[in-house]
Amino acid sequence: MNTCTMLVRCTLARALREEMRKVWTLPSDEALQASGIEWLLSLLNGMNGDMRSRTLFLLWRVWHHRNNCIHGDGKASIAASTTFIANYLTSFSTITLAKFDPKGKAVASLELHV
Repeated sequence: MNTCTMLVRCTLARALREEMRKVWTLPSDEALQASGIEWLLSLLNGMNGDMRSRTLFLLWRVWHHRNNCIHGDGKASIAASTTFIANYLTSFSTITLAKFDPKGKAVASLELHV
């Protein structure tokens, strides 16, 4: 089983996905089935931005569980992960990037224009 397939098929991945479906809309289990060499890229390419972000955050957290089982104590909680990734994506989504200046200049203070 390759890494991408493992991120979808393992017991922890399924459990986390089912819990996250209570919070988010996620791709169906059928859509997550490996259907070729680059099935994950094809799947992500066909999604809107919100669904793609949620799917990537979910896979990222599944990888955390995998690492915790192999290198840690193996006690990572599905319930804690559900809350964590929902809150993390919300926080991540609210970040607004500052305007990029190629010269490296930026405003030193905030001024309110009324």
